[in-house]
Amino acid sequence: MTVLAASELLRRTGRGLLGVDSSYEQMRIVLREFCRMTESPAGEYFCLEPDVDRMVACVGWGVDAPARRFLAQSSAYAFPKGVGAIGRAWESSGVLVIDDLENHPDYLRGREAFGASLQSLVALAVPGGPSGYLGIIAVYGRAPMTAEGRLAESAQLKGRVELLPVAVALVSGLLASNRLKARVPDSA
Repeated sequence: MTVLAASELLRRTGRGLLGVDSSYEQMRIVLREFCRMTESPAGEYFCLEPDVDRMVACVGWGVDAPARRFLAQSSAYAFPKGVGAIGRAWESSGVLVIDDLENHPDYLRGREAFGASLQSLVALAVPGGPSGYLGIIAVYGRAPMTAEGRLAESAQLKGRVELLPVAVALVSGLLASNRLKARVPDSA
């Protein structure tokens, strides 16, 4: 990752956060700028619900109506550790890359992803908190991100994977400042 790309993400996000009071809108801005820089059609943040030890959709950003509908459907799902792609990303604590969301056995929302023309996913756990993780950032693509089972040498995938820790740091900062609660209220 170039230092220039990381500083550009920080600059864009910082400028967007100025004067924004809503913690959910702040998170949406982080996701929006990350997705725009990496040409990703959608991104989500899954929060840990510590009392029940599962991840739930907290906030998302989508470039178009199909992506936004897909993100709206996420609230119907909860992911215990090791279950589904989000639960697997949490369990592995590393970068999780999945192609062919519609047919992947670990991806529980394949039909919804297909309906939004989302084909691939890159996810990374956000470290912190008493349980070790605060949440998961998931970013979607409309094309495969791997070639023959190996990470593709595409600039798009490289940008997503390499900039994801910067987005994680931004999210951790919002969470550490107690601006973002575990779940988005129904009115948000």
